Amino acid sequence: EEAWPAALAQCGGEGSRVVVADCTASDATPKLLLEALERPHVGVALANKKPISGPQAQFERLVSHDPRFKWESAVGAGSPFITSFKRLVSGGDKVHKVAGVFS
Repeated sequence: EEAWPAALAQCGGEGSRVVVADCTASDATPKLLLEALERPHVGVALANKKPISGPQAQFERLVSHDPRFKWESAVGAGSPFITSFKRLVSGGDKVHKVAGVFS
């Protein structure tokens, strides 16, 4: 967390594109990711669900940066769920219920 401001400063400026890949499971991560997303040239990809499994307001702040904020969740035998779900909804399908064992 202490090294974050310096690392973020090195992420380039206007005209550059940077993707921050979060591979941590730290409670400090959501705040840091939001700082990164304040820069319009920075995108975020999550390798785990920790940052989006907190309070609803935190989740909404992070996902409000779509399409620069991406995450995925695997279910069953590693089948991607979030992308498939978004495609169903954007294609006009109505999803009435999602059931399963969520961790």
